[in-house]
Parts: sequence; C-alpha cells; structure tokens
Amino acid sequence: MVAYMLDEGLGCAQNEVEGLHWHRLAAENGSAYSQRKMAAAYEAGELLRQDYEEAAKWYRLAAEQGSPDAQFSLGWLLYSGNGVPQNLEEAAEYFERSALQGNAAAQYNIAAMYGHGEHAPVDRVKSYAWLRLAAEQEYEGAEGGIEEICSRMSAEEMAKGKELAKELAATIGAQR
Repeated sequence: MVAYMLDEGLGCAQNEVEGLHWHRLAAENGSAYSQRKMAAAYEAGELLRQDYEEAAKWYRLAAEQGSPDAQFSLGWLLYSGNGVPQNLEEAAEYFERSALQGNAAAQYNIAAMYGHGEHAPVDRVKSYAWLRLAAEQEYEGAEGGIEEICSRMSAEEMAKGKELAKELAATIGAQR
C-alpha cells in the first residue's frame, strides 16, 4: 500500500524511487503486485539497472501466483529469449495461462504461435479461437489475423474454431 501511494503520489509526494524500495520489501514477502512491479523496473531499466534475468525471476514469482500480466510478460521473455534461454513451449504455456484470464495480448500471441506452429504443430482451429477472443476485445491486429487464418481453413475447421472460442469465452467468464 505504501509503495502504491508513493508511486501515485496519493497522500504524499510522488516518489517512484522510494516506492520501489517498498515494492522490493513487499515483493520479498510474496506480494505478486510488487513482484510484477520489480520485474517491470528491471526490464525497463528506468529506476534500476536493466537486468532481464532479474526481471524474469520476479515475473516468474508473480506468474506462479496467477498474475495474468506477469504471465504474459514472462511468456514474452521466454519467447524472445531475453534474460532466460528461449523456450517456445514454456512461453506458450504462460501466454495461454494469461489468455485464459482474459489478457487480449496473450490471446493474440498464443493464437500466432498456434497459427505458425512455433511451439507445437500448426493448429488453425486453436489459432482462430484465440484470435476471435482477442478481436472481441478489439486487440490490434486480431481482425487481420482472423482474415489471414480463415483463408487457410476449411468450413469444418472454422465451425470448430467458433465452437472452441465459445468454450474458451465461457471458461474465461466463469473465472471472473
């Protein structure tokens, strides 16, 4: 709470450096929110020396507590190989975990991975379903992705993709 107040200047002068000190204490005591803030600070290199390895460590701690933003960010580091060895299978796992919590960027990324077969064989049905969910949130590029993937799908695959999108939407809705 103190860290957030210092970050935002609520009831005190804004002081992100002092806020980061409090975030570190909270992160070390298990706060997923503060773990994500520490990770983002290390990744950006603005308030701390840029260190992707440290960013990955803090993102992983928050991701394992269920933070969809941390799951997405860790997925991105694993996908790109920043701070950790590139691991497309694990990146897909974290993107999908975040996507199942409604993160549109993660939905788009996991759709792209299924569409290109980056971590598993190409699966146009799953790609279409995840793109559909990202498009429903007006995620940039999702509609174009749908047009592109549909050009390579049979009518049967499209029907399966629409059904899977409904199932995924229901799962996501039930978690909220």
